[in-house]
Amino acid sequence: EWGMMDKRFFWNSSLARDFSLYGAESWVTPILQGSVYTHHLEHAGKKFTVLVISRRNCRRAGMRLQCRGLDKEGNAAIFIETEQIVECDGKYA
Repeated sequence: EWGMMDKRFFWNSSLARDFSLYGAESWVTPILQGSVYTHHLEHAGKKFTVLVISRRNCRRAGMRLQCRGLDKEGNAAIFIETEQIVECDGKYA
């Protein structure tokens, strides 16, 4: 359900509100801006998979020279949340 989507990364949330006014929530597909990178490597005879997931906040998006610092609500300019997952022998970290 899109209502559970983190609003900081929900780029089309204003459209979703309009759809929900008319009971058409099932038509909404949350859009986020981000990337996923996967890399396979081997070290000391062990195989690793590294997965990096990034998503960009929609609240203070803008060009680097025009959007800086924090706003009054504490939202950082051009904030990107990044997570890293490493897998080796079926174990994740």
